[in-house]
Amino acid sequence: MLRSLTISNYILIENLHIDFSSGFTTMTGETGAGKSIILGALALATGERADNSQILNRNKKCVVEAVFEKPGLPHPSFFEKNQIDCLPELILRREILPAGTSRAFINDCPVTLALLKETGRSVIDVHSQHQNLLLNSNVFQLNVIDSLAGNQKLNDQYSASYRQYLQLRKTVEELKSKQEQSLKDKDFILFQYRQLDEAMLKEGEKEELEQEQKILENAEDIIGSLRLCSELLSGQSGSVLSGLREIRSQLSKCVTHIKQAGQWLERTETALIDLRDLADEIETTTGKTEVNPARLEKVNERLNLLYSLLMKHKEKEIQNLIRIRDEYALQLNEIENYTEAINGAETALHAETEKLMELAGRLSKKRHQAVSSFTFKMTTMAAGLGMPHARIECRIKPLAEPGPMGTDELRFLFSSNPQTAPEDISKSASGGELSRIMLCMKSLLAGSSHIPTLIFDEIDTGLSGEIAHKMSMMMKQMAGTIQVIAITHLPQIAAAGNEHILVYKETVNNESHTSLKKLEKQERIQELARMLSGKKITPAALKNAEDLLKQTV
Repeated sequence: MLRSLTISNYILIENLHIDFSSGFTTMTGETGAGKSIILGALALATGERADNSQILNRNKKCVVEAVFEKPGLPHPSFFEKNQIDCLPELILRREILPAGTSRAFINDCPVTLALLKETGRSVIDVHSQHQNLLLNSNVFQLNVIDSLAGNQKLNDQYSASYRQYLQLRKTVEELKSKQEQSLKDKDFILFQYRQLDEAMLKEGEKEELEQEQKILENAEDIIGSLRLCSELLSGQSGSVLSGLREIRSQLSKCVTHIKQAGQWLERTETALIDLRDLADEIETTTGKTEVNPARLEKVNERLNLLYSLLMKHKEKEIQNLIRIRDEYALQLNEIENYTEAINGAETALHAETEKLMELAGRLSKKRHQAVSSFTFKMTTMAAGLGMPHARIECRIKPLAEPGPMGTDELRFLFSSNPQTAPEDISKSASGGELSRIMLCMKSLLAGSSHIPTLIFDEIDTGLSGEIAHKMSMMMKQMAGTIQVIAITHLPQIAAAGNEHILVYKETVNNESHTSLKKLEKQERIQELARMLSGKKITPAALKNAEDLLKQTV
């Protein structure tokens, strides 16, 4: 239940704190006093839209904090799941900064606005006149019947199955679409793959061929140069190696006479070894190098193929062509496997559909069972609120395919006259009738909705007299199981509250601010008298107010 509300720097409220009690609390005040402002602040704390126009003093932040206590707090697993401190109470706080940004907190832990809103909806239900339009909503109507039928667990199971059903249906559709497109592209992909596959691509091949091409194109010059080098290094006369051998022989004779001769001899040996190796390599390469026009033609053909493939696929490296070839192979494999994948997905979809329809059938059965009790109780309560000939019915029709809430379409039908057949409630009920029907519905749901606090915002507009008194008694009865707060202009309802809060506006130094006050007995009589007679309170009005208070208490 809502224990307290603290508001600072919000519209016309500078600083305000109010404690609430369990049971039935009424709030009254003249038009423009700020009742809607207080409701707006509460909506802010429970996740509704915020902007900096709501800030009273633009140099400070606006803060609204609502504290809830048992009964009706979320389960401890909720706090563990969302990494929020679990306290004996639930503290919802919203801050609007001067820049216009806002922050949300649960038990002083920063949270997303979506989580704050979800949490707020689980602990408080604010019913205003525009919510009467919900009576026209199939979703709302199904929620009403489901709540009375105790379908929460079954609804959760159905919702999980429905999400899985939608996902599987999407998977099947996507696979079929891909298969259809892939079949159109198969010939193209197969041609591209075969072209790359038949090319027998190897990494580094292009570079090797380009090197071989250079050699083959210049083979005669290369052979001539290499033979000359070989002759100079190891020819029969005047070769470099012959000269080095002679140098080595002469230096060996000097070793015993010249200190540096040993080092020179070592260096000569090293040079001789290196040049012998060089001569061998040149000789080997000379032997391998040949003038081969046929081989050059084949190398050119191979390179032309590689260049054309690189240009076609806008690549620079052979390894990228190999990657593209492998991707084409994967696509071809997927095309071959689409039928198998579709069959598997369709099998899973069929199984999930059967499960979904079984859950939908159980939901529908329980809804049909709950409808007769609902219509009887609603009709009885409506008669008690001045609609003796009211007929309220529920019409359930099967949907062509499962929807988010099952396979039922439910409509509330209403007639206020015995000679008129019930029609859709949106067409047949007046504004006042809608208000009374919604009150009956809220009363019926009070014990099963699990929301601990219910606020009525001027649901009694357009009503008076005995009907208003009966509405107040219905609210008082509801307050036996949940906390009920009613904002009202009717003295009959205001008098029925266990507590009475007055909202008023006071002006100091040409500045108006909204304030509120819990009224004691004599103050309640004065306020009820004002509501009965206007600003000029007469003795008769005071007497009527006192009698009214006695009757409701």
